[in-house]
Amino acid sequence: MVWKELINTAISKGKDKLLDCLDSTFHEISVYLEFPSLHWSKIKSTNTLESLNEELRRREKSIRIFPNEVALKSVLDKKRV
Repeated sequence: MVWKELINTAISKGKDKLLDCLDSTFHEISVYLEFPSLHWSKIKSTNTLESLNEELRRREKSIRIFPNEVALKSVLDKKRV
């Protein structure tokens, strides 16, 4: 339903560049819109993922290497809390 509204708005306002963008990103947008609207604000950016990657890089520099998968999972679990 939301997808049709986006298309109709773009057509009615003569937004050709927007239509091209919507056409080329149809798959990504449709996956996003399949989630409940309450989740959209949480998944609209990669900030959480970037923060996790930054924390892993910081820890890896101090540890130099994770000795095993259990150690890596331990860091990930601590970051999630």
